[in-house]
Amino acid sequence: MEARKAARRLGRRRDARSDAARARRGARRDGRQQRQQERAREQCVPHGAHRYEKRSSGTRVLRPKAGAATASLPHDVRVPRTHELDATTVHHVWDNAIPPRIEIDPGDTVVFRCRDSSDGYYRRGMTSADVARRVSKGHPLTGPVGIRGARPGDVLQVDVRE
Repeated sequence: MEARKAARRLGRRRDARSDAARARRGARRDGRQQRQQERAREQCVPHGAHRYEKRSSGTRVLRPKAGAATASLPHDVRVPRTHELDATTVHHVWDNAIPPRIEIDPGDTVVFRCRDSSDGYYRRGMTSADVARRVSKGHPLTGPVGIRGARPGDVLQVDVRE
């Protein structure tokens, strides 16, 4: 009763409805906090580091906070790497018997250097007879790329950035 009188004196109304609303807000806040904690656990952000960049593939690059000791980072945190695949070696068929030129971990980035579809055959000043003489081997393909842990039938997410 005293609390109700004090609330009225302060211009606030304290009744069952406001208590219920306060409980709902608290439950939402608790639920939000719980979801944030679960997300942090899923992302495996170690103590002393923060998320620096979220890549479209879902991987994260971890950088230490200013002043944080890097020794506190766990050894199992893997920072995604960028690989470059040049166009010196190409093939002209889709064949799973061709061994991968490189093998990457999930979340890594691969920069492909590709040849054009004519494999450099067409040039300025060519005549129609020159073009007609071309025997096409097919489109030159760069790769293949193997992904560690992937098995036949797995669905892979590939993000083309450029």
